Amino acid sequence: MVNYRPFKKGKATAPLGELKITESEDGQRLDRWLKGMFADVPYIGLQKLIRTGKVRINGTKAKADARLATADVVTYPADFGEQDVVRGKAREGVAYQASSEDMAMLDECTVYEDDAMLVLNKPAGLPAQAGGGQVRSLDRIFDSVYGEKAPKLVHRLDRETTGLIVCAKNRTMAAALTAQFAARETEKTYLSVVVGKLPGKSGEITANIAKVGPFAKVDKKGDVAHTSWRWLASDGDLHLLACVPHTGRMNQLRVHLEHIGLPMVGDDKYGNAQVKEVGKTLHASGKIPLYLHAWKLVIAHPKTGEALHLEAPLPEHVAAFAARSGWKA
Repeated sequence: MVNYRPFKKGKATAPLGELKITESEDGQRLDRWLKGMFADVPYIGLQKLIRTGKVRINGTKAKADARLATADVVTYPADFGEQDVVRGKAREGVAYQASSEDMAMLDECTVYEDDAMLVLNKPAGLPAQAGGGQVRSLDRIFDSVYGEKAPKLVHRLDRETTGLIVCAKNRTMAAALTAQFAARETEKTYLSVVVGKLPGKSGEITANIAKVGPFAKVDKKGDVAHTSWRWLASDGDLHLLACVPHTGRMNQLRVHLEHIGLPMVGDDKYGNAQVKEVGKTLHASGKIPLYLHAWKLVIAHPKTGEALHLEAPLPEHVAAFAARSGWKA
């Protein structure tokens, strides 16, 4: 419920709304929390209200990145938010409106952020880009939260792949970051759980990959593709691998590992009957997640040139297998 009380401004008063922070909202950034509460207010407008002290925490002026705590009271000018968008309810006629859950996701998944770039630990099931009938996607969440200042994706991850995804804060930074990925100047390491008989403790896969509609396959006439892999741990016929894609072909790791007889657990696109059966032993009920995680990334900061060594915490399903196999990061 939104409560209103007078807000003194010189000799005049103005209606002031207030919301009390719940346990589920504890730790969120003020600006992202506000965007979740008032989805139709432009992000730039919210930032200005915070900067000018019109949004306060427990009566005190706060910065946009201030962290909220349970039972905090946030006050704001009552006329900048309508009742029907409080608590993240979407407006009719708008393609996508970020919810309070989206705000919490951005906050919890942020691995690195400054004025040049934003790096997230993308959760499984969230497409990087809208398309294919998907309403909710990372780029649409950005558009809803940031408006014209929305971060720009500089590379992609498959919908079910988890882990590090890099975004730029402006066009100049986007160009610099995109150039690094295009020139293969970044160092990417993925974790994957595969099933089958290992041909060794490490290996190189150099098999061309061709795109065929929504699929990719090994084909001599395809584009050059190169993957390195090394063994980390095993549990029976299940193996945890660290994989480095030296090229960036569509579904490269999934296609290459399947090509050498090591399909990924949870891969319903390139997997086989054995993959499905193994998946059921790990997940007796519900959807079997893809065991592919963009774990580490070394990239040059687009402004300073400094090497950033980034690492994304493991998703629950990969962490569970790592513990089961006795491997520690």
